Amino acid sequence: MKRMIRFLIAILVIGTIGFGIYKFFFDCKKTIGTFGKAFILENKMDYAVIEDEAVVKLLDVEDHRCSVGDCAGEGQFLVKLLVLNDMKMSYVTLGTKSESKKDIDSLDYMIELEKLDDLGVFLRLSRMEK
Repeated sequence: MKRMIRFLIAILVIGTIGFGIYKFFFDCKKTIGTFGKAFILENKMDYAVIEDEAVVKLLDVEDHRCSVGDCAGEGQFLVKLLVLNDMKMSYVTLGTKSESKKDIDSLDYMIELEKLDDLGVFLRLSRMEK
């Protein structure tokens, strides 16, 4: 009986780990893009491959807008991205009101948040001029 319980617990743990790996790596949409042109990422964990050189993965979109009466200022959406190139990576946070454009010096790219709406996050990745 103890063996059966251990076996069921092991199957449950392996299944949970497998489901987590599937959700992180495989349950996402891939988009193909080119440098300097806008692309769209619709949901969390979706990613774009830019000319087989760079990968932009959407990690999260946080809503920091204020509801009526809760705060004095006007809030914004924060978009959290992971930008990968060869063996380098950079974590980038862009806002709809502040810092919608950011230079990624370690990768020699510039990323820009064009707009955010019900369709998704519209981004543009460009090479930096040297």
